[in-house]
Amino acid sequence: MKLRDIILSQFEPDIASPLIEFGKNLSRIDADMIMFMARKSLCLYDVLLLLGIAPIEKSVVSDRTLDMRLDPFIGKKVALIDDTLILGTTLAKTKRLLETEAKATVMVNVFCADRNSWCRELLQPTSIAIELDHQRLMTFCTAEVRVLSLIPRPYIVDFPLSRPIRIRTGDSQCMLSSVEWLSFKISTKLQERNGVNLFTFFPTDDVLEELTKGFGEQISSLIDIVKVRAFARKQEEVYWTQLVPIVTLKPVNQSDITPLLEFLVERISEASNRDFSKIYYFTNSPQVALKLNSG
Repeated sequence: MKLRDIILSQFEPDIASPLIEFGKNLSRIDADMIMFMARKSLCLYDVLLLLGIAPIEKSVVSDRTLDMRLDPFIGKKVALIDDTLILGTTLAKTKRLLETEAKATVMVNVFCADRNSWCRELLQPTSIAIELDHQRLMTFCTAEVRVLSLIPRPYIVDFPLSRPIRIRTGDSQCMLSSVEWLSFKISTKLQERNGVNLFTFFPTDDVLEELTKGFGEQISSLIDIVKVRAFARKQEEVYWTQLVPIVTLKPVNQSDITPLLEFLVERISEASNRDFSKIYYFTNSPQVALKLNSG
């Protein structure tokens, strides 16, 4: 079965058609910037691209940018995009923030709204594709997660995602039998039936020593978890694979966060021969600096 057919088969027929139409309308929105709310809606956009919708030719960001300085949004027309609206509190809060702090013109576009829970006095979206009762909306959310697992599309958008890597099926065992990284298969039965494989790789002590040499003791002593998640889909004799490096930090004192970020940016700039100093401009809080350190 083709990937498009697999994707559409996960949704109820009367939802699949308006979902594609919703995707087509995204590129027609008259806005300077398109902001996807939460992880799931941003991932859903990638699903819609696979279904053949035209890509958005505007600036596309996630709501995580709201934690940073709002300068890029000042005076702009911003479209908030969400897959579901249940109460409307998050969308209403975001709309108000952009309107008051950035003097932006804000429109809200939602695929489906919960007709039982949606607080209409709180928010009136610019457009809603469909309204569903609460149970059917939850069924749609379940289908979304199922689709993301079958593409497969990593749901962990806080970490970098590699470009697709082409690995011949005959060479895949070499990667899995590495003596430096320990592999663990975590695919579900649904994924395996559809040619999808997920693995988590944990580094050996030798790799951790190399990381310490590369980043220095100051950074390495704060690292809590290091692993790599691999998402692979089989197409004929090839696995198309994407990697997500995941690093989390131990608790850090607030006073240490900014010096830590400065040290890390300096090391990365030296290693890549690129200037990343502009990143400081957007660290308007310790929380943002901490996310940049771990992401």
